[in-house]
Amino acid sequence: MAFIEEGVNQQEPRSGPKLFTEYSLSAILVIVGLIGSFITIITLASAVLLIFWLMVITSVIDPILTISAICSLAMIPLSAYQVYQAYQLHKKSIHNFKTMQMIAVLNVAFSVVQAAAYGSVIFIIGLIMLYAFGGVIVFNLMVVYFLNQSDVRQEFEG
Repeated sequence: MAFIEEGVNQQEPRSGPKLFTEYSLSAILVIVGLIGSFITIITLASAVLLIFWLMVITSVIDPILTISAICSLAMIPLSAYQVYQAYQLHKKSIHNFKTMQMIAVLNVAFSVVQAAAYGSVIFIIGLIMLYAFGGVIVFNLMVVYFLNQSDVRQEFEG
């Protein structure tokens, strides 16, 4: 028979979110992918929009850069929503995994469209931009891959 000693702290069941040390590596990579995608998108989008703004001021409107600016503008709210979803995953709210996957695929598609737009002008610039958008692509593909695994979904749900 075990006796409870006085002065020994017992852990009570926690009602809040898990600690990050309690997540599996796959679950942590989903959260890192969602947040990392936001950071890389904001960095790249600000550079593209700055270049676009400079071209508008100098009255040199390029259709290729216009396409890239539109893609960058579309990616900013999508990535902000991804950060919100990362917060929701951690706080144990209602999760919509299909929406998270769809947004990740859209960000990958916008990144490839931007690299293809730059590649249509000069091929080597397109390859460089594909390399630059590689972070966005890798983070979002990581999110899609791990959210397709049922054990990762169960970890966030339960």
